[in-house]
Amino acid sequence: MDEKKTGALILAATRMGCALAGADERQRRAAEHYARAIGLAFQIVDDILDVEGDAETLGKATGSDAENQKATYVSLLGLEPAKKRVKELTHAAVRALEPFGEEGISLADFAKDLALRRC
Repeated sequence: MDEKKTGALILAATRMGCALAGADERQRRAAEHYARAIGLAFQIVDDILDVEGDAETLGKATGSDAENQKATYVSLLGLEPAKKRVKELTHAAVRALEPFGEEGISLADFAKDLALRRC
C-alpha cells in the first residue's frame, strides 16, 4: 500500500528525470531502487512523527494513528526498530546512487534530509 502513495510519486519523478537525462539502463535501475527506498523511508518517518512529532510544528494533530488503531511501521516494529529501518533505507538509497558518481550527491543529500525531517 505504501508504494502506491508518496512512493509512487517519487518513483514517477525519478523515472521522468531519468528519461529526460538520457539515463542508461543501469542508472534507471539504480534510480528506481533509490526512489523505492526513500519512498518507504518517508512513510516510516511520517509514522514516527505521528508518535514523536509536535502538532504545532507538523501542522496537524499527532497520535491519530494509535487512536485509530492504524497499522503503522511504529505499531508493527516498535519505535526504535522503525528508526533503524529509516537509517537502513536511507543508506540503501545513497548506495543506489553510486552509478551517478558526483551527479548523485544532491540526491543523496535529499535522502538524508528526508530521513531527518521533523515536519
